[in-house]
Amino acid sequence: MSKKRIAVSIAFNSLLLIVLIRAIVNIVVNINLEPALYFEYLFGVIKLAEIICPMLLAILTFVYIIALFHSYASGNKVPRFIDATRLILVSTQIAIMLVELCILCPYRGAFDISGYNIYIFYAIPLMTIIAFLPTRSEYSVFGLLYANILAVLYLATIIVLSAFNIIENPYKFLNVMTQDIYKSIINIVIILAATTMTAGIFMLIARPRGKDSVIGK
Repeated sequence: MSKKRIAVSIAFNSLLLIVLIRAIVNIVVNINLEPALYFEYLFGVIKLAEIICPMLLAILTFVYIIALFHSYASGNKVPRFIDATRLILVSTQIAIMLVELCILCPYRGAFDISGYNIYIFYAIPLMTIIAFLPTRSEYSVFGLLYANILAVLYLATIIVLSAFNIIENPYKFLNVMTQDIYKSIINIVIILAATTMTAGIFMLIARPRGKDSVIGK
């Protein structure tokens, strides 16, 4: 990326990090509960995909900003593993928003913008898209596959643990114990399709064009 594009990317990702931190603080700190109920609340939300992903994205965004500063100063590209991990997390984050809008909202019969939901399902996805726009990185077609790694690991973990009654499945539309298995399979396919589609769009956005493939200009 050019130095101008790197500077813009640092600014946008810094804004994203602020929004992520604000959302996490809203989830973890600003809760008026007794200690026992507070930890029960934390365990309840920490297993949710829409909570896990922003926390991981916050850590990665911080690392990515540092990598961008190093790229700006040295002229070296951002390490490939950071770019690859970023594709996984941003694709998953937008897929979570799509699942909320296309599956959960119709399931509930209403949009939920209360509490931290306004950050998780709307503010963070919007800032994630904006922060990704300056990105210029070459991804292989395999990006469409590895973008699903986090989604597959999460879905497999939640379904298996809930099937053995180790934890309660936080998503009724994925619960193989309370609905026909084919319905859960359809929902899983929709989630992975959303993640793959989102990854493909982000890969197109990030494709280097002309001078974008040159650092320091």
